[in-house]
Amino acid sequence: MDHEQALQLLPGYIDEELSLSESLDFERHLATCEECRRIYEQDRQVNAQLRQADLRMDAPPELVKRIKAALPGPPRSGNGCAIGSAGGPRAGRSVGHRLARWC
Repeated sequence: MDHEQALQLLPGYIDEELSLSESLDFERHLATCEECRRIYEQDRQVNAQLRQADLRMDAPPELVKRIKAALPGPPRSGNGCAIGSAGGPRAGRSVGHRLARWC
């Protein structure tokens, strides 16, 4: 494996998405390439920091409204909620029905 191939596999290796043979080839390259080891360590640290950070955020209300309106299901009121009951024989069969219960 050359340096360029290793750099292409680096994100997949960090995310544990490579096959066993790709991982072994990558690790063999890391053992002999100081530059790739340095880049790998930097990327691994950044990846770990991103996983620990609380990066979740609530969707803006207008986006939630547009998504709910685009979902299949019963007719919706102006606020994006289903008109009428979410119960009945088809309750729980579609995402639209399940979301209607949240309104």
